[in-house]
Amino acid sequence: MAFGSGINTGGKTIWGNKRVVIGTWSAGGATTGEINTGLKYVDAFFPTEKGTTPGQTNVKVNENFPFVTGTVTIACTSGTVGQWIAVGH
Repeated sequence: MAFGSGINTGGKTIWGNKRVVIGTWSAGGATTGEINTGLKYVDAFFPTEKGTTPGQTNVKVNENFPFVTGTVTIACTSGTVGQWIAVGH
């Protein structure tokens, strides 16, 4: 099964002069995947695994921020699912 992600319905808002997008991801059988945030520039990205004890997540972001494309690559444990928040414009 492949990696997949999506933007939540109603998962877009504005904080000050920044856009905030909220979505989900599912690793299936993959250990890396790309998340299209819908933003042109990503200033911050916060992935969280569902069902994981805080501080013990296995999700790693493979980017340096601010990032000048809206697609963020993450590395994770195969078969995990999670949520993400991206902040940018």
